[in-house]
Amino acid sequence: MANGEVAEVGFIGHEGIVGSLQLLGPACLSTRCMMQLAGSGLLQRAFDDSEEVRKRILEFVQEQSAVVGQLAGCNRLHSAEQRLTRWLLMAQDRTHSDVLPFTQEYLAEMIGTQRTTITVLAGDLQERGLISYTRGNIHILDRDGVEAVTCGCYSITKSLHAALYGRDVTSGSNRSDFTAG
Repeated sequence: MANGEVAEVGFIGHEGIVGSLQLLGPACLSTRCMMQLAGSGLLQRAFDDSEEVRKRILEFVQEQSAVVGQLAGCNRLHSAEQRLTRWLLMAQDRTHSDVLPFTQEYLAEMIGTQRTTITVLAGDLQERGLISYTRGNIHILDRDGVEAVTCGCYSITKSLHAALYGRDVTSGSNRSDFTAG
């Protein structure tokens, strides 16, 4: 935002490419990428030279466009608790890790709230036995319980992801029988 405030507008895991919209043309985008976990990049040349790479990137861009629209609505319409739990589930899906190394400050930026709100929400989720949280490390203890707290945006974004990649992001297994709907 012009005043320096930030909020999540997308979420990319190992399946995606940060800055993929930049590959489509010369327009300078006003978004900022925050990389919380290490990853590797793809060069413009691979996009230009390989039809298969280009096709996969364009599929990813399409999926991300649909997700951005869903997250915009989520950020406007749903509670901080619902946004936090959605974000944690998406992070776990993309990292395939039981431990998520996120500070309260970072989580506050991602879901568009104050750090003190994250402190209260994380404490409540921990008291309910859904997560454990210590010094920048979150462990989801009861995934079904966390899913019960989150808004419907999580299942929608999960379905969009599965439709593109043909697998359940929570398990990593292929799902050729998936039908979006």
